[in-house]
Amino acid sequence: MTSSEIFKKRGWLEMQTESGQKYYLVKNRMLLVPDKTLPRVSPKDLEKLKNVEGEERDLLIQALGIFKGEMV
Repeated sequence: MTSSEIFKKRGWLEMQTESGQKYYLVKNRMLLVPDKTLPRVSPKDLEKLKNVEGEERDLLIQALGIFKGEMV
């Protein structure tokens, strides 16, 4: 099964940044995921982060998890 098929079926995928920080790519922030301590990031949030790289991207992903917010 491909990643996109798993994402469609479960609604989430466990991902990892270039520096090794794990997070969940989720369709909906309300989905239950195995590890509640990892940040949940929507595809819309990742689109907003496409021009940000490295430590800045990791920090923003971590902030999404801490504040359980949406990137505006």
